[in-house]
This record gives sequence, C-alpha cells and structure tokens, in this order.
Amino acid sequence: MNSNPLRYFCFFSFLLLHASLQHTALAQDVPDYTQVYHPVINQAELSLVDGKYEEAIKSYKEAFAAVPSPFARDYYNAAVSSLVLKEKRYFQVPG
Repeated sequence: MNSNPLRYFCFFSFLLLHASLQHTALAQDVPDYTQVYHPVINQAELSLVDGKYEEAIKSYKEAFAAVPSPFARDYYNAAVSSLVLKEKRYFQVPG
C-alpha cells in the first residue's frame, strides 16, 4: 500500500478548515446574549426592585423576543410580575 503523507495532510487540513468554517457560520445564527438579552433582563429586574411591574413585563417581553432560548428563571419572574398586576393576558394562569 502506497501512502503519501502530503496527501493525508492536505485531506485533514481540508477537513479542519471545513469544520471551522461551518462552526463559524453556525455561531453567527445565535444572538449574543450579553448584548441583546442580559441588559434587557437587568433592566426588567431593576424595574421589579422599584415596584414598576408594567415596565418589567415590557422588558421581559422584549428580551424573550430577542433570543431563541430565554432562561427559565426569567420566565418565572415575568409570570410573578404578571400575577402581581393581575394581568393574565401576558401569561396564562390555570384556574
């Protein structure tokens, strides 16, 4: 069997390049949570501390719309804010 090291090197270099380009392309589809999610959630939490529940709900809705997978604790805080305001139109509550 005749094996050529240069041929293997070129083949694996191509695979590595292809894999890195594919990873870069996939990474661009995911929003940067530190830019579009966390600052808005922080504003929502500051509104909660100040008792401004309507502003908090608006911020939560904005943050949820900006990312594909919001955090469960933020859904919880948004639901509690909604219950405090008795605004069932934002989050459905059974009963």
